Amino acid sequence: MLKRYALLLLLLVAPICVFAQAAPSYTVAEIALLKYAPTTVPTFSYGAAPAGIAFDGQHIWIASSGDGRVIPLNTFDGSGAALGPGSVGTSPWALAYDGEYMWVTSYPDSAVYKFRPSGGSPISYPIKYGSRGIAFDGTYMWIANQPHNCVTRIRAIDGAFATCFPIGKEPMNVAFDGTDIWVTNFGDNTVSKLNTQTGAVIGTYSSGGSQPWGIAFVPEPIYGGARLMVVTNAGSNTAVLMLLDGSVNATIPVGLVPRGVIYDGHDVWVANSSSSSLSKIDWIDGGTTVTNYPVGKQPYALAFDGANVWAVNYGSNSVSKR
Repeated sequence: MLKRYALLLLLLVAPICVFAQAAPSYTVAEIALLKYAPTTVPTFSYGAAPAGIAFDGQHIWIASSGDGRVIPLNTFDGSGAALGPGSVGTSPWALAYDGEYMWVTSYPDSAVYKFRPSGGSPISYPIKYGSRGIAFDGTYMWIANQPHNCVTRIRAIDGAFATCFPIGKEPMNVAFDGTDIWVTNFGDNTVSKLNTQTGAVIGTYSSGGSQPWGIAFVPEPIYGGARLMVVTNAGSNTAVLMLLDGSVNATIPVGLVPRGVIYDGHDVWVANSSSSSLSKIDWIDGGTTVTNYPVGKQPYALAFDGANVWAVNYGSNSVSKR
């Protein structure tokens, strides 16, 4: 009798266990968004020609390139927050957070800046002018210096050891894969991979398209079972899934002139500047599905706050929250 009851209990519980293992993993905020989020994307007016965006764990920050400001927003409603130094550099372009300081590149300036989100004046360090994208590897900040065809490595704690390593033509954006640094070279349709300790170029690979702009790391093997980089090609309207050996895994059509790209823990998002939309790339049944969402005019860069994807809209002086 006891054996029969044990078998019956096993049969009742087993299907539940299988179902639970197959269910996707979402945060509480994401579950709420999946159920209640509206189909429209809220957009908030901020800044002048906003080009960069980053999340510091509490607030979203916008690089307003047209008026020299860095603007903090509250994530829950997009309202402004009374934080930070206000003005940073001549034309702030890209942002990256190192866990203590927010870093800012400014294209016309021969300097890179950092500041504490809680307040205080920005600190500047001399580098070559023409800085674009920026990324943090845990020790160093890496900055793409577009007109000089090099990428600058500078120690985050004190700004020491600033060195610009030569790479491809017109480097635009930077990403860290947990071991190496990757840079898109807009002017020669390549992607460079560098050793973080020495700055040596490990490899230079075809971007799989033309005018590579954005780059992001996908640490989880969701796209065909491999970790990879995602590169947006502004000249060929594609997002390329690139394996860490530089080979192209897949080429995915997205919107017109894709620029920023980000991974949110489940999907990859692409900012399409000429079609004023975001493309969400899902991996479903061994293939990719692309869903497009309208945002403001000319979205350039993206950030993820743990629940929402944010886009700065360069052409409409606004930020959209999805």
